[in-house]
Amino acid sequence: MKENFVGKRISSLRLAKGISARKLSLELGQSENYINHIENGQGNPSLEVLEYICDYFEISMADFFDDKTRYPLQYRSLIEELNKLDSLELEKILEFVKMITSKK
Repeated sequence: MKENFVGKRISSLRLAKGISARKLSLELGQSENYINHIENGQGNPSLEVLEYICDYFEISMADFFDDKTRYPLQYRSLIEELNKLDSLELEKILEFVKMITSKK
C-alpha cells in the first residue's frame, strides 16, 4: 500500500464532501488538529476511529482501502442511481462511459 494511504484517503474523502479537517476532527469527537495530523502522516487513526470515519462518509472499510477506487463517495452514489435503471438504460450509460474513456 502507498505511503500515507490512510491520510491521503481521508483527505480526498473530506474534500469530496467539502468539509474542513477541523470540522471532521470535531465531528468525530477528536481534538481539532486530529485529522490534520493523520493527513500529514504524523499518525494513524485507531481501528475504532477508522470505523467512525467510514461511517461518517457512509462507505465500508473495503471501500476505504480499495486503492483502485479513487472516488468511493462518487462511485457509491453512481451505483445507487444505476440500480434504478433498466437494462437498456444501463447499456446506453455503458456505451457513453466507454466513449468518454476511449478519448483519454
